[in-house]
Amino acid sequence: MAGLLSVYFNLSRLKRSHLPGAQSCLLSMLPPQAYNISFFQPPAFLLTGIPGHKAAHGWISIPFSSIYTVALTGNCLILLAIRRTPSLHQPMYYFLSMLAFTDVGLTLSTLPTTLGVFWFDHQFIGFNSCLAQMFFLHTFSVVESSVLLAMSFDRFLAISNPLRYAAILTNNVIIRIGLAIVTRATVSLFPVPVLLKRLNFCPDQTLLSHSFCFHPDVMRRACDDITINILYGLYVVLSTGGIDSLLIVLSYTLILHTVLGLASPRERVRALNTCVSHILAVLVFYIPAIGVSIIYRFEKHLPSIVHALVAYVYLVVPPVLNPIIYSVKSKPIREAMLRQLRRKGARMWRGWKGCDNRVNNWSLDIIPSIQTTSLEDLISESEKLSLELLKNVKASRLEGKQANISISFFQPPAFFLIGIPGLEAAHGWISIPFSSMYTVALTGNCLILLAIRRTPSLHQPMYYFLSMLALTDVGLTLSTLPTTLGVLWFDHRLIGFNACLVQMFFVHSFSVVESSVLLAMSFDRFLAISNPLRYSAILTNNVIIKIGFTIVARATFCLFPVPFLIKRLNFCPDNYFLSHSFCFHPDVMRRACADITINIRYGLYVVVSTGGIDSLFIILSYTLILQTVLGLASPRERIRALNTCVSHILAVFVFFIPGITMSMIHRFGKHLPSIVHSLVAYVYLMVPPVLNPIIYSVKSKPIREAMLKVLKKKG
Repeated sequence: MAGLLSVYFNLSRLKRSHLPGAQSCLLSMLPPQAYNISFFQPPAFLLTGIPGHKAAHGWISIPFSSIYTVALTGNCLILLAIRRTPSLHQPMYYFLSMLAFTDVGLTLSTLPTTLGVFWFDHQFIGFNSCLAQMFFLHTFSVVESSVLLAMSFDRFLAISNPLRYAAILTNNVIIRIGLAIVTRATVSLFPVPVLLKRLNFCPDQTLLSHSFCFHPDVMRRACDDITINILYGLYVVLSTGGIDSLLIVLSYTLILHTVLGLASPRERVRALNTCVSHILAVLVFYIPAIGVSIIYRFEKHLPSIVHALVAYVYLVVPPVLNPIIYSVKSKPIREAMLRQLRRKGARMWRGWKGCDNRVNNWSLDIIPSIQTTSLEDLISESEKLSLELLKNVKASRLEGKQANISISFFQPPAFFLIGIPGLEAAHGWISIPFSSMYTVALTGNCLILLAIRRTPSLHQPMYYFLSMLALTDVGLTLSTLPTTLGVLWFDHRLIGFNACLVQMFFVHSFSVVESSVLLAMSFDRFLAISNPLRYSAILTNNVIIKIGFTIVARATFCLFPVPFLIKRLNFCPDNYFLSHSFCFHPDVMRRACADITINIRYGLYVVVSTGGIDSLFIILSYTLILQTVLGLASPRERIRALNTCVSHILAVFVFFIPGITMSMIHRFGKHLPSIVHSLVAYVYLMVPPVLNPIIYSVKSKPIREAMLKVLKKKG
């Protein structure tokens, strides 16, 4: 057994490019007598994402991540809506909550291994872990089939016997139905892992066809006779999905018979409308399930990619579509879900209003701790860590050379940050303008937030968007401040690998948020000028909150894959010096020794789909604004309308010109001196947060007066 475990750990070190030969490698590493053993169970299986498309896993992970997010968010929202809405405490919605809960379980059963394969290239799963995943996966599938049957029974009772509906389906009866569903699924699936445990597996058949453990797939990796497993699997399918589908068809036959007996055509349509959502959910579940069963039993010679895609459709699509179906077709569910979203938005809005108090308290708490830390302690600690890292890296490289071993995968424990390349000796002097810029950025933007919050006359859409811009600038400033001043003040140049990825995520996320906020502000200006009478009616507080949520969600979803695409790369042990005092995606990405084509393409996609599209829509907005302004009769009105846009136009230039310059330099100016890359990045990240509050305080009289009022109160 110890030999088998060593095989597993040796396999876990294989690079992604070696995976096709992993099975032969497993066989070759076994001792000679292992070929004649009477019983063998692999310590682990190798999972596969999309067969034949391993190089594109980074791209494939994007739709899969989106699908999982929609499935979990939608079903959790349904559960929350039903729980918190007393009018939905009815049998029909209790069964819907069972369906949503099952979809959450089914999603979570495959999510860890699927995203593990796509994001981290983690393709190993222990034998017992595989059996456990397989049990839960198929159990939740049987539960979903049973819940759909219970929902068809609910619809039959509601239509055929509406007067006794509530008396028959009491809370106790629904609880018993739920327990019966879970018991049936557990009892039906419990023997499946036990029947697999008795099988003798082939040492060279450890590569599965999916990114999760699927019973037909695992079963066929055995060298023994699997007739019992096939027969029992067929029995489970027929006794659960087969019987359930027949009873659902019978229920709808009786429902149709009852509906056709109604005198009024309007009543018939009304009765059938209550069944549409359930019918769609049944079709979404059973059509892929039948497809999987047919393919695995009668089409064994189809390409493995067909098996993989059909299995993904069967397990991933129903949890995604069910909440969409019920939110679209069921008005009570839709209204309850929207109510929950509004409540969450209102809570976040109230939380934002108390932001400055929490910031003040945090400042009072943190200042004493900063004052008690000496400069010598910080410098010595940085030097110790730097020396230790260099020793570890050099020792590992020396050991690899002596033993003639090639390191297959390396990620540095930390990166070294640089302030201004070539000007390290002047960091003390350089820190003065940098400290001043950070002070102006934080003070100016916090003052804008405070002024808007404390001035009721500024509680208008235009200033709400300005507060979003100020909050984004604060976030962007705080993302780079600790490491930049750490390098310039204390020569603290070390940042952990994971901490670097976190900083990189926040830096780029806030940049995308800023681009989106500037687009929203251009839309605000267009509405205010082209449709002033309906301006306040269109941009209500709820609409602004939704826009804010959309902006944050867009930035998060766009940037979420970036750290994981970096995590999968193999880095060079002697290439851990970055070009900035913070972690910047193009900079970190180019420290890898692996192929970074996917990272470059995804980075380009993010830039084009956020900043590129936003800039085009901003230009379109101002084209329409100019057309509207030129249509005004009075020259005075034209100037007045354009004056309301000047601040925003300057903010757009301040953000997009450095952004475009930086993108050009990183893509086409690779041979430029490193100091040019560094300075352009500093301009892109530091200048907008500094200039935006200055621009708006100079050009906007209401903002200037409100800021002065706040300063007088503080004074």
